[in-house]
Amino acid sequence: MTSPAPPQDDNVETVFDAVQNVLDEQLGVITTWSATDVRRFCVLAQSYIEAVTKKKRGRDEDDDAAGEGAAGLNGTTEHESDKVTGEEISEARLHSADRLFQSLERVRTQLKKLVPFGSVKETVFVPQSNPEFDTSIPAVDVDAFLYDERDLDELVEASLVSRSYCKECRSTNIGDVQFISHSFSRDQLVYMFCYALPWVVREHERRQSLSICDVGSRLGVVLAGAALLGKNPPRGKQRVERPLHFQTITGLEANAAFVETQRALLRKLNIAELATVTCIDAVSPDGLATMREHDIVVLHNVFEWFAAEEDQLAVWKKLRESLNKPGQILIVVPTLEQSMDHLIKNAKGSSEVLKIVGAADFIPSWVDRCNLEIPVHTFQAERLGDDHECGDDEDCEAHHDILNLVQLINIYTVKG
Repeated sequence: MTSPAPPQDDNVETVFDAVQNVLDEQLGVITTWSATDVRRFCVLAQSYIEAVTKKKRGRDEDDDAAGEGAAGLNGTTEHESDKVTGEEISEARLHSADRLFQSLERVRTQLKKLVPFGSVKETVFVPQSNPEFDTSIPAVDVDAFLYDERDLDELVEASLVSRSYCKECRSTNIGDVQFISHSFSRDQLVYMFCYALPWVVREHERRQSLSICDVGSRLGVVLAGAALLGKNPPRGKQRVERPLHFQTITGLEANAAFVETQRALLRKLNIAELATVTCIDAVSPDGLATMREHDIVVLHNVFEWFAAEEDQLAVWKKLRESLNKPGQILIVVPTLEQSMDHLIKNAKGSSEVLKIVGAADFIPSWVDRCNLEIPVHTFQAERLGDDHECGDDEDCEAHHDILNLVQLINIYTVKG
């Protein structure tokens, strides 16, 4: 498939003609398209959908004049005399993603100095009812933000961790250990801040200046990513794609040592004035009140490994009652459905909490789950490319691993 020329403006008829031309020319050979061809066409089709949406809403897209606008996957600032193409939008978004990834590498370097490998000691509760996790296999906690696959190879070579365990002493019958992480990786943060969140924010017509709260902020990587995203905005033509801007960035963390690590990190990166870290139990009245005040709340493995299962149901009940602001965005790993199903199936007795939390409409009456297929495809096309373009088998496997990781991120919006 020959890459379609991007439409020169966002006029509905112009973009539709571009889509129609591809269909007319390629209809007989669609079945031969590669994965990259499909993703490119999806991006083009999405341009048509966005053009129709703009026309329907009659929204003023000039952010400089209006001061506020919808930030979307292809959120642009357009002027009568300075129209931008879909290709320019994609290049600008990729530029922002690259800048954020580079900034996160600085964060990683600083955190490795502040938190040497093996220095974090904490009590965890191994999930007993999660089918994704086999309790019979040893688990090794390796922070995904600090250590990627190459780092892990170095840790194994240095005998600091092992990828295998012996199923029977003195036997060659060995198995692979499970690696777990309670932090987002750099790729996950780039996907979240540059692809998924802008898409959701635009779809729900939210303002560009938002507030974000990371629950169980640990080493502060979400706070740093949010702050660095807007610290050095692109200039010139790159401004066609404006990154999200967070007016308020808050971390809630019960571990005092982690709180001090985060504050030290923010100081070293010169962004301490952009983010606040509070040492607090997130589900205390004050913690819940803080969450309620924010537009976006991040819940990453926040209870599954750090609270007994009999306590988790009560926690989710509190969250359901507190996070009730219509349009509030929840970023959740694992899915709410997965967490609740496992807890309810494993719950014993018929407590009042179980009766309420176990109601069939507990999740559907609270939130809507966002369809992230388009931002996932866009991230894959722009950041990873086609399998045929990724080089050797090792590179392709790495790309697949990254794609699987970003798809673990789920976004919900609270119903009105």
